[in-house]
Amino acid sequence: MKARPRAAAAAGERGTRTAEEARIAFSSASCLSMAGPFGSPGDESIKRSEYNRMPPMFVYDQYDECLFSDPDEVVGTYCMVRVVVKPDNASSIWRLIETFSSNTKLHMNHALLDRGICVIDVAETIARLKVDNISALVVPKFEIGFPYIYRYNSFRNVEPYKKNYSDLMAAIVNTDLTERYGLQAYTEIEYCDRTGVDEFPIDGVDIAFLVFIAVLIIAVIASSYYDASWKSSNGLKHYQKDLPCKKSMLLSSFSLTRNWYRLVSSSRDPTSRELRFIQAVRFLVVTLVVYSHAAFFVQPRNGWVIEQTYHDTVSMIVANATQLVTTFFFISAFVFTITFVKKIKDSGRTPGLMEIAVIIVNRYIRPRRFGFWYDAPSRSQYFPAYTYLGVYVSGIIIGFVYLKHRIAGKGIRSNMWFRVAFLSIFIIAPAMFLSSRIFYEYEFPKPSVWMSVYSAGSRVLMTILIALGFFGITFQVSKTLTRFLNHKIFEVLGRLTYGTYLVHYCMVKIMFFNVRELSNLGMFDLIVKTCATMLISTLASLALVLMIELPISALQKQLLQTFLKPSTHNNNNNEPEDTERNAGYTSEESIKLQPKALKGAF
Repeated sequence: MKARPRAAAAAGERGTRTAEEARIAFSSASCLSMAGPFGSPGDESIKRSEYNRMPPMFVYDQYDECLFSDPDEVVGTYCMVRVVVKPDNASSIWRLIETFSSNTKLHMNHALLDRGICVIDVAETIARLKVDNISALVVPKFEIGFPYIYRYNSFRNVEPYKKNYSDLMAAIVNTDLTERYGLQAYTEIEYCDRTGVDEFPIDGVDIAFLVFIAVLIIAVIASSYYDASWKSSNGLKHYQKDLPCKKSMLLSSFSLTRNWYRLVSSSRDPTSRELRFIQAVRFLVVTLVVYSHAAFFVQPRNGWVIEQTYHDTVSMIVANATQLVTTFFFISAFVFTITFVKKIKDSGRTPGLMEIAVIIVNRYIRPRRFGFWYDAPSRSQYFPAYTYLGVYVSGIIIGFVYLKHRIAGKGIRSNMWFRVAFLSIFIIAPAMFLSSRIFYEYEFPKPSVWMSVYSAGSRVLMTILIALGFFGITFQVSKTLTRFLNHKIFEVLGRLTYGTYLVHYCMVKIMFFNVRELSNLGMFDLIVKTCATMLISTLASLALVLMIELPISALQKQLLQTFLKPSTHNNNNNEPEDTERNAGYTSEESIKLQPKALKGAF
């Protein structure tokens, strides 16, 4: 079998792509994350020559050459096969596999192999094996102490292929393993593709999606034309001002040009201008998230390439995503606090249990996928709510501290101790990112009190550093850094980060699962792939914002305007007013609230 990128099967056909995505995600989890069956971690030091004695973890025949044939040619069948090496203590290669794979933190499970096998002519394939009975090469299933195959019925028409090709695939794999390594393995077909057979037609969901896209495009074109028909001699300034009547504003909600100016315009609110650096922080966090996911999905040359990344210092920064999650929760709480205070002033209402119920529905129940309520594996993938509760509460507290002291606090930028504390961020924060490496390099007995303290304390310390950074940038301790983060380009990119985050997984899979190349997982290679993914994801986010998010926001503003005080919407400019999109900024006057106005808010 010829070497083949892991994504080979995914690139062939639409039906295959979904199967391959699930296979790769499951394979990565089972190889790197699960607890292996081999006991405590072993010696990780190994020479490349010794490493090459073990069977390669994934080998694939050429998918294109197998299936992309002319109609008058023999139809080929391409099968993805999961291979579990049978333990054999008499074999030195097995003992090497067992010892090396025992370190499940740093090494993949080399007893679990992937094979992509192409069969054009069954009789010819059997003849090449030079055996009288291929059933003699089939290894019965034995007790396997780890997940080895995806069993959630994600692949169509699997059973007929298993019935017709299982023995043949087992014979092909075991012939190769026996001749080259003196090993045998249990094999199981995960899915198969066949020319002209497993192509799935467009269904009702596809048609509904295409109809939605067509309606959306028509709405954008019609709304843009209607908006342009109102344009007078003011030129492009027309799109930066409200139209004279509510009906016209409703009909122009999907205007592409008007929404573009909503996106790029800056708020004139003083607090908004002070905190616009948050958009740069959001963009940076999403970039690091995309980088980490790109590193996870990129197709490596072999298992060695993956395993070596866990000995790399920079990779530890990617692996330790706790600080990124902490930053996200802190920003969310900080922004929510300022937004909440602004809503109190704008609505003139005293918050109570109803507001809390609405917040729970909108921020917890509504975004939660239906299946996650009952699917135990899905729920187990997420941290418990209390894990970051302290971070979120800290963000709320810092939000109120900022609102109360934002004017008087500007005097502390000349304080020497505050400047030292601010500059210490650039030393302590990288050290925190790298601190997780000790948990990859060493095995500690569990449960452990000090590890629990580290887990909680690291989040608290990161929260303090983020708060110091926010105040330091706001009060311009480093004017150069503040000017850089306040650049207008980050203000626009920050508004696109939510959409970028939503679509980046899809873009990563499209880019990395449709390639015919292997990667060394080098820093330059990953940076190039990350930049490409960020660019495509940002462009997709731009389309979502201009065609869906901002138009819906404009519609909501017009339809719900009657529930607000007249003074809150007498604004004749087109600057963005979605407080969440603009980090929930509020005016200086909004902090002048009576104490009873906040009573019952929490």
